[in-house]
Amino acid sequence: MITVSLLAILASFAVPSFANMVRRSNVETASNELYGLLQYVRGEAVTRGHSVTIGADAPDAWAGALDVRAASGGETKTLRHYDNLNFANVVASAADSTVSSIVFRANGTSANATTITLCYDGYPAITGKSIVISRSGQVSAPEDASCE
Repeated sequence: MITVSLLAILASFAVPSFANMVRRSNVETASNELYGLLQYVRGEAVTRGHSVTIGADAPDAWAGALDVRAASGGETKTLRHYDNLNFANVVASAADSTVSSIVFRANGTSANATTITLCYDGYPAITGKSIVISRSGQVSAPEDASCE
């Protein structure tokens, strides 16, 4: 009986820690997925020799539906569509509240410079991740960010 009680006490400490580990992992994985997608968009712009845009529904919806579109000869073609980053409760928003799309030009530069921060919704103590997109087109690897 004592052994079972001790196991129950130890489990009560382990479960919250495990839940927070899963939350951190979701933020990490979502940020890596968005980082890879931004790198893809920039690469497509250079490869195609014309602008390619990635757009979200709103500046605070970068973890939601995303569309990658290429413009050529006055025509716009959807290259990829994502319903979401597939991680429940992960939210992503641009630091600039007007940036709901990022355009990469044929030379790899970006028309927009912004930082996208990913956090776990409702848990500000969970360390978030930020991705910086510079005007030169450089997309920085996800770095730790505060979500408070």
